[in-house]
Amino acid sequence: MTKVAIVGGGLAGISAARHAMANGYEIELFEVGEKFGGRLANTVIDSCVIDKGFQVVNLNYPELRKLLSDKRVDSRPIFTSLNYVDKNGERRDLSPFNIASTLSTASGSLIQKISFLIYLFSKSNSSLTLRDQSSRFKDLNNRVLSPFLSGVFLASPEKIRGDVAHHVLRYFLVGRPHLINGGVGNLIRILMEDIPKERLHLISKVTRIIQNPNDQLLSLIVEKEQREENFENFDYVIVATNGKIGEIKGTTGGNSRQWLASTTVYHKVNRLPKRNRKLFLGSSFVNSVVASEANSTYADANSSLIATTFLGELPESIWQERKDEYEAEIASLYDCDAKELRLLSIERVANSLPLFAPQKPTDSAPGQLSTLDHSFDEPSQNGALRSGRLAVEKILQATALRR
Repeated sequence: MTKVAIVGGGLAGISAARHAMANGYEIELFEVGEKFGGRLANTVIDSCVIDKGFQVVNLNYPELRKLLSDKRVDSRPIFTSLNYVDKNGERRDLSPFNIASTLSTASGSLIQKISFLIYLFSKSNSSLTLRDQSSRFKDLNNRVLSPFLSGVFLASPEKIRGDVAHHVLRYFLVGRPHLINGGVGNLIRILMEDIPKERLHLISKVTRIIQNPNDQLLSLIVEKEQREENFENFDYVIVATNGKIGEIKGTTGGNSRQWLASTTVYHKVNRLPKRNRKLFLGSSFVNSVVASEANSTYADANSSLIATTFLGELPESIWQERKDEYEAEIASLYDCDAKELRLLSIERVANSLPLFAPQKPTDSAPGQLSTLDHSFDEPSQNGALRSGRLAVEKILQATALRR
């Protein structure tokens, strides 16, 4: 039986493991951390669910639908309306799911919105950014798309490849971001249900990959519990990590992209009055939402959980310096007193997403060692999942060539 080692237990690695097993391969999955799922993990603090990385999942991502075809995932849409808060504190309803908002000129003229739909169903240019291609819907881009996509990409859309933005925007036509009941980590549990536990290795750091010159099979040197173990006789190895180039001896691949950081601040407050589920887009922050109003499993019945995300790895010194300012702004969104906010957690994620600047992705020929380099063609969970599937497809190609 063909044996495949997969290094990295995030979405890409889990996808690779699932697709390899579906093709009859024997797998071993190695993860350096204490949990699988990478940036899809959560914990519970003071009866509230705190997502440690990504908060939301679009369950209509094509790659996710393939993996969840026979599984049920309980979840709720994170918002039903978008509200932009400008520098003067004025709020504008910009929701694409609200007919009145869609027809309102506050987010751009109807002609611009029609032009945007034409853009969505046409081919986009990978050498340009969304802004380069938005001349026919400039107001809509500036007032709605750019503020919203800043939270999706964790960077100004002006820096993002046009075809990548095009891809992601089209996903919102078929499904909205959801909060998974009990936290995003439950999605990982569901995705891993079919992987045999004896094939899973946590707190296992792969330090070297060696090829036997006689039979060409691959071996992994793995650090586990402060000792080295040797895992042998692999036909193929898939490296699905965001490690630096050359970090694993015996490889030349690794993360060559610029990575973007994000910080999500969680506050608990006494139960807020029920209202429409709104996602606020702001100037000092990227977005803010009452997570427990979107999904009641995120807090106890007497409390509300507010999640506010900022661009970058917000330093503790900056947070302390501007804490009163930030909390006053957050409280004003939900018509409560800033003194009522109880800080639960500040989750800083250094490597949230890779930056996809205008350029064409490169592809590599099939071989025994496949280093993903997070070279999937979009900075999304769908892109990570697809990169894992494509790595397995390369193995299928390589296997066919070797016959």
